[in-house]
Amino acid sequence: MKNKRGDYTSIIIYLVLGVIVLVILAIGFTKGWGTLASWIQSKNNIDQEIQSCSMACSIQSQFSFCDAQRELKSESFKNTDGKIYGTCNSFAEYLSQYKFPKCSGLCSGEAIPPSGKKSEGDIYKGETSQENYKGETSQENEETQEDLCDPNKIHDDGIYAMRACAQCSPRPTKTKYYEDKKIVEKDCSKIEYYCFDENNQLIECEK
Repeated sequence: MKNKRGDYTSIIIYLVLGVIVLVILAIGFTKGWGTLASWIQSKNNIDQEIQSCSMACSIQSQFSFCDAQRELKSESFKNTDGKIYGTCNSFAEYLSQYKFPKCSGLCSGEAIPPSGKKSEGDIYKGETSQENYKGETSQENEETQEDLCDPNKIHDDGIYAMRACAQCSPRPTKTKYYEDKKIVEKDCSKIEYYCFDENNQLIECEK
């Protein structure tokens, strides 16, 4: 009797697994395998990339740390569809808020700024188009107040960075924005105040 119950349990388990496999195959063939991949893959891989870069630095792997193209994913990268491309060296230099390791003396030359566009091949070459790198700055993609005050946000231009200094509470100590294919820091503590007109354009404050 016990053996029969065990057989029934095994049959039920196999049937359930079979149904799950059929559902996965149906979704893959009808909606595309990319849909399944997007469900499985994490939307944030910053911690994993930090560990990988730390390992590359510890073994002094020049290619892995200085040249190999990496895809950094985070929902905070809203102006680049949640992805930024670069090297361990570029992340350490331009994304200091994530505390990527700096491997002094390993890389030659200046770090290439990270961008929202993937380079061809395994070697990261950086963005060649400033327009693509900075992303759209049209009215449609104007930053919301939540985006503006996100401490990890890299703003599309200096105007948004200055607005973050002026409008966010508590006031940030610094903000970051894209300028000439580089990530630039704005020191909020050195700025007394900002004024904006009705179109949210920066203007000189009335005394």
